[in-house]
Amino acid sequence: MANVKLTRIERRQDILQKAGRYFSLYGYDGVSVREIAEACKVNEALLYKHFAGKEDLFREVVKGLGELIDGSLRKAAQAKPDGLSALRSAVKAMVYGPEENLHVYAFLVHGMAASERYESLRELVRDGFVKLNDFLQTLIERGIKDGTVKPETDPTKCAWCILSRGLAARITTALRPEGITPEPSSDDETIGILVNCIASNHNRDTGCFLDS
Repeated sequence: MANVKLTRIERRQDILQKAGRYFSLYGYDGVSVREIAEACKVNEALLYKHFAGKEDLFREVVKGLGELIDGSLRKAAQAKPDGLSALRSAVKAMVYGPEENLHVYAFLVHGMAASERYESLRELVRDGFVKLNDFLQTLIERGIKDGTVKPETDPTKCAWCILSRGLAARITTALRPEGITPEPSSDDETIGILVNCIASNHNRDTGCFLDS
């Protein structure tokens, strides 16, 4: 079967998709432009017509994945009746999203590792996390206003706590042994640990460690 010729836009998207997979598998340092070009069945010269180099390509992949994650969380939160249920839905989407999105979280790990060595990538990765943090913070603030989240909750601290632990839970889920799928009850337990402590109707004997 003859190869189908891609348009410029289609070629660019194909390169981004394959580059994202390679970066998620091997990290920033473990992938060369030549290998990505070979995976896309194009020569390096053509790839450089679309991207200035590996860093430019990495940046564009990060941008696209950020939009994917942001979009999926916003979709999960929309149309929920209150801030707490919107937050719970968004966190569930973050921790137990579609299997096909697992590479996104692997990419985040590699992105963090690369940012430790390349100052030019540090702000790029940081901005992605700040954007997610800000979104969760707006849901917490909404919950405070509608009474579903405790009024003494610190939105900034709690958003960062939920984000960091939610991503850790997601990465752990992605690394689980083959054939082991979390049961719905374990989903609820994980989400509960992350969210229930700030719910206005949730009683606890001890304060959140963030209060100290």
